[in-house]
Amino acid sequence: MKLKVTVEGKVYEVEVEVEEGQPVVPGPRASVPRASAPAPRPSAPAAAAPAGGPQVADDKAVKSPLMGVVQAVGCNVGQEVEVDQPLVVLEAMKMLTTITSPDKAKVKNIFVAVGDSVKQGQVLVEFE
Repeated sequence: MKLKVTVEGKVYEVEVEVEEGQPVVPGPRASVPRASAPAPRPSAPAAAAPAGGPQVADDKAVKSPLMGVVQAVGCNVGQEVEVDQPLVVLEAMKMLTTITSPDKAKVKNIFVAVGDSVKQGQVLVEFE
């Protein structure tokens, strides 16, 4: 069975196998939001760090794309990191998401530790 799934405005086509003897029960369609275009990104003031969080320039910060719990930190303060090098692993809804470095840079601060809960948009790592 082929399905189309939209995530953040991007359409993915997935193929799903149904095991013999298992009924196919479609879920409620009304609960799935449909968007023809990606939602607009918040402006700079709305993307500020959560109250009490560190104030870091956007070009020097790696922020959490989702709410979750830190499972691993793959860098150290002072370390030179490469593009796409894993920095932090988050768990959300039993799925692991690896946050990677967007640029080659030197790590200035790490604001999270294993076991910390983080909010979407929270600064995880700061570069020099």
